[in-house]
Amino acid sequence: MRKNQRNSNTTYFELQSDAGGVIARRKTCLLADGAYLFEDELEVHGVLAAKVITCTAWLLELYELKAGDVFFIGGNREVRATAKSFGVLYPPFTISQPSVENAKGRLV
Repeated sequence: MRKNQRNSNTTYFELQSDAGGVIARRKTCLLADGAYLFEDELEVHGVLAAKVITCTAWLLELYELKAGDVFFIGGNREVRATAKSFGVLYPPFTISQPSVENAKGRLV
C-alpha cells in the first residue's frame, strides 16, 4: 500500500495486491463545502465486495467500465448492472453491498 499527499486538499492513494488481485489508484479532493470528491482507477481480478454505509449524507457514484461487471447484493438477490456507464445514488442512512467482478474502469 502506498499513500502520497501533495497538498492539504488533495490526497493520492495506491493499493496493489501481492497476488495481483486488486489494483486501485485513488485521488481524493476536499471541496470548499466540506464534501469529498474521489476518483478511482480500478483493476479487479476475481470478485471484490464492499459495504457502503451512509449516515446523514448521500453518496453518488459514477461508473465507467471497460470490462467486467458490477452487481449489488440484497438478501438472497443479486442485481447486475446492464450498462457499462451508469450512476448509483445511495440515500442517507442506508447499507448497501456493491461488488465488482473482473472489472477494469473508472469510478468517480
